[in-house]
Amino acid sequence: MNPAEFRRRLAARLFGWAKQALPLSRRSWADAMQNELPYIPDDWQALRWAFGCLVAALGERTRAMKILDNAVVRLAIVFLIAFKVIDELFATVLTLAYRMSALGAAERLGRLTAGDDYSRLIPLMDAVPVWLHGLWVLAAALYLTAIARFALRKGSAHVLVLAALGVEFVAIEIGRPIVAATGVIVNPEPSVLAGLVFPFVLPFMLAVVLWMAGRKPPPLAQQ
Repeated sequence: MNPAEFRRRLAARLFGWAKQALPLSRRSWADAMQNELPYIPDDWQALRWAFGCLVAALGERTRAMKILDNAVVRLAIVFLIAFKVIDELFATVLTLAYRMSALGAAERLGRLTAGDDYSRLIPLMDAVPVWLHGLWVLAAALYLTAIARFALRKGSAHVLVLAALGVEFVAIEIGRPIVAATGVIVNPEPSVLAGLVFPFVLPFMLAVVLWMAGRKPPPLAQQ
């Protein structure tokens, strides 16, 4: 099988999944997508079209199921975004407690860190500049705003989550040499959850769910 044939078959497979994902009320949309695919001459364009159809179909399925109308699901999403708020503010709050000589609070917060001791993080807290804390606070504020807009059903919460994720990524990359210069190992035994899922995969998936559930149906889907 040559690459062009593989791309075309993959596009057909993605479209098949999209057709299966569509609710019954959107069967006319599935027929329109199916009629369009054979007339796309470029294999890469066909693949992008099929992927877009799959994303749109999943969005339609999500809306049809009214997942986000369930109170438990909405509370779970709020909880997950709130977890990101706490995660973004943790280092700043710990640093403030240490610098304000609130050692009791610093000790209690330190129990939540790897090693259960904040004192080993003192060189890092002394080295982190104020502007880096500002990035963390900005990310937390974006997550908080996303919670508010989601709770009020105002839309665009996914944009705020993605913006917070972008700020968090920038802070991580800029802060990496600062951490390395102190010689402090924040997490001696990093896991996939701590190093990848919680900081990146979780907010991205939340943004996808919020987008798919909140976007307006395209004109084709309304026919």
